[in-house]
Amino acid sequence: MCSYLSKCMEQFYNLMNDQTFDVCNQLIDTLIESIQGPCKLNQRSLVESKIIDSSREYISGFEKESDLRHIGFISNEDIDSIGEFKYKIVTLLTSLLEGEIDMEIINRMAFSLDF
Repeated sequence: MCSYLSKCMEQFYNLMNDQTFDVCNQLIDTLIESIQGPCKLNQRSLVESKIIDSSREYISGFEKESDLRHIGFISNEDIDSIGEFKYKIVTLLTSLLEGEIDMEIINRMAFSLDF
């Protein structure tokens, strides 16, 4: 299930607009809940399905105001919602590190994310 949801998240990046935003937001919440505890199998499944790469795209995307307006985000409240959404993605990435130290996950994050 987690790998399927990860693929959905990857596809939503291209479909993101003011009408699909709530669905994508709920998808992130679901992914966070599925790996907290921690659930090592779900964590590994997400990492293997390239959730870190998708997360990087979401965090680095939607920076320019013109890009946000193009997808239907006009008000300051909409822009704040994008900030909160990015915060959730950071929470997702942090949740991948819960539990035992898994060097594979840490190494993939180190190579995929530009800290």
